[in-house]
Amino acid sequence: VIIWFPVKVLLVPRFAFSLKPVATACVVVNIKKQVVNQEMVKQGMAWHFKRYSTNETYARLELIARKNKVGLWQDKNPIAPWLWRKHRY
Repeated sequence: VIIWFPVKVLLVPRFAFSLKPVATACVVVNIKKQVVNQEMVKQGMAWHFKRYSTNETYARLELIARKNKVGLWQDKNPIAPWLWRKHRY
């Protein structure tokens, strides 16, 4: 079953030391004004990719999800997507 709901996509520029945009992050906000990216990490449906993000909110949400064994953290040995792809291809 696929449930569609309206979302608003915000493009947030990331800045380097030169204050020039170097990348763009996509933040999705649902009709309840929840940041979908954060909700996915909170519910154990996504990983916080620490290699490219030092965001403490995502790190905290992942730690809570791991502690509560929700979503993918129910598995004894979850495989990070970047490791799975590395061995797959």
